[in-house]
Amino acid sequence: LGLVGSEMCIRDRSYTTFDYSDLSLSKSGISGDEELIVQLKVKNIGDKFGKEVVQLYLTDKESKLKRPTKELKGFKKIALQPGEQKEVSFTLTMEDLSYFDPGYKKWIAESGKFKVLIGSSSRDIRLKEEFDYASQQMVFTAFDVNTTIREWISYPETRKLVSEVVLPAFKLMMNTGDTPIE
Repeated sequence: LGLVGSEMCIRDRSYTTFDYSDLSLSKSGISGDEELIVQLKVKNIGDKFGKEVVQLYLTDKESKLKRPTKELKGFKKIALQPGEQKEVSFTLTMEDLSYFDPGYKKWIAESGKFKVLIGSSSRDIRLKEEFDYASQQMVFTAFDVNTTIREWISYPETRKLVSEVVLPAFKLMMNTGDTPIE
């Protein structure tokens, strides 16, 4: 292990250390099938030649389904002489943001906040940045008697129906003791 500034970093098998810096995203948000370019700089701050595997992970902060906290979406191996610095670039697409939804039996790219995590491993994250994604994918949900209120309000289209129709009907039922629909 080595110390870089005030941060601990793991030495590569090449017996040198690397500094990660200047993480930037091409946009603060994307929509539909737009691409997001992720760039950063990696510098060999040790005194020996070394190779580093720069890894990009994504975290979906608002997914309806349970997803891993870090999903590996890309990696690049670079070789640097002592003092040398290189720019590393990744391109994220709608496919990188998608997950397989067993209920719909298809890949879904959901709107929400995502976090880009950059590091030399999943346990050694050095840089982080967030962006928004606005999906343009149409997803239709089948509701039935087993659908929970939580599921109803998790979709913008049915949230309005719950607030304008279902909740007033429940209030009416509670006040009069009658069922709202006969």
